[in-house]
Amino acid sequence: MLECLAALFKVPLATLLSVQLALLNAGSTQKEAQDLLILAGIESGYNPRAVSSAGATGIFQLMPETYINLSKDMTCWPLCSDAAVVSVFWKNTGKRFSMDVEKIVYYNSGFRGTDSLKDRLTVNAESALHFTRFSYVKEKCTSL
Repeated sequence: MLECLAALFKVPLATLLSVQLALLNAGSTQKEAQDLLILAGIESGYNPRAVSSAGATGIFQLMPETYINLSKDMTCWPLCSDAAVVSVFWKNTGKRFSMDVEKIVYYNSGFRGTDSLKDRLTVNAESALHFTRFSYVKEKCTSL
């Protein structure tokens, strides 16, 4: 899978190995780490210096307030890595949402919402594009 992602996103294999290791060390399962590796490629192309027009930063394109909200109750606060924060998010989101599209819409919402969020998920153009890319990459790289 990593070789496929490296080829698709034109990044060194070592970059993907380091991101994967950070995710696994943060508690992600192998499947969760694979999903998050795909998402990181789509979000930033694995560029740790990426900054979106909205102000999201890093490989996983976290907004500063999202990072704070997700990490403030973690034992690593205030020095949590982005990988640790998104690992916890993806694991918890997997308990709430069973479908990848739901997780990606929630991810793009900045993780805002309540337990009733599942009833209110709406797919905007950005989320639809992310999900289309995510599905394509996941199918292409996991079928090898």
